[in-house]
Amino acid sequence: DPADPCDARDDPGTRRIQPPFNYLPSSEEDYRHRLKGFAYQMVHDMDRPDILLLQEIEDQDILSFRGKGSEGPNAHKPDGLPDVLQDLARAIVHVGGPVYQSAMNRAGADERGIGCAFLFRTDRMEMLPVGVSRPWIHHVQGSYPQTDIMGEPKIAQPIAIQSMSLRSIASREKIYSRAAQLARFRWRSSQGPNKVRTSDLFVINNHFSSRPEDRVALRRDQASLTAAIATSIQKAFPDAFVLVGGDLNVFPRPDDPHPKRPTDQLRALYESKMRNAYDWILERQPANAYSYIYEGQAQVLDHCFLSESLWGAMVGASFLHINADWPKFLHPNENPATRGVSDHDPMILSFEFR
Repeated sequence: DPADPCDARDDPGTRRIQPPFNYLPSSEEDYRHRLKGFAYQMVHDMDRPDILLLQEIEDQDILSFRGKGSEGPNAHKPDGLPDVLQDLARAIVHVGGPVYQSAMNRAGADERGIGCAFLFRTDRMEMLPVGVSRPWIHHVQGSYPQTDIMGEPKIAQPIAIQSMSLRSIASREKIYSRAAQLARFRWRSSQGPNKVRTSDLFVINNHFSSRPEDRVALRRDQASLTAAIATSIQKAFPDAFVLVGGDLNVFPRPDDPHPKRPTDQLRALYESKMRNAYDWILERQPANAYSYIYEGQAQVLDHCFLSESLWGAMVGASFLHINADWPKFLHPNENPATRGVSDHDPMILSFEFR
């Protein structure tokens, strides 16, 4: 992205991030190959999910994909949506998948232009405005006075949420390195001939700070602010489903990176009366309960916390082991590279609404 300081080999970097960088694909062919691998996983392994929560997304927006895609007179103009996600949505169609719409509030990206985002199926889902009900925002700001809401709640797009740490007001340390993305969805099938009625779904997409054994206080703040957002939404919209998901970069209960002095870094989310889908998996499929492998150790860094109402509608949860178990040297010539295109495995959740 020409607007970001870390996207080329001769860029100067930032105060915290210094060259050399390794973010660029080695070639156009490598980029397309990788996109195809992701698309293949989403269509043929994940079975075309209604909604995808994505982390570490490049927010570059210098092209327009409307009309004839990235061709035509307006091709080299921004259209408000990340180019890489629109490229991925097009790749999904090319491998036999449905049409997906991308969604991201680019104001929530970090200083490198990296943020969280969504893809959702246009034949099954619609995105709604988050809503102008101010009580939930005021409730969050009651606990975190410096909370900033980026985006327009009256428009059908995600809003980005950021705040300053209460521990370091003087240094103005941001709680999230990448702002949380909050989106509101509705299933189109709820208006179909079967008259299946479901509540709206609020989704909070997160990416917490890395290294579970470090940044403990910061990650506690991240969990606390996220829990405050989820709790506030449930109070303002009592009929809605709420889901908190993403790469939270720390282990679930009862694991702890500091077993002699447990830090319980996700405590606020557990105490918010939301349920961790990991517990559902651990009870039914304990051998399946991992999403990441570090130096040969299976770990869980990726989570989905559900409101009680959404938990009651869940009929399946599992980690799909299509990446973590597949080092690149095992499939150097696979075309497309359908295994190991990410270092994390996706968590798949299924629901049945009556």
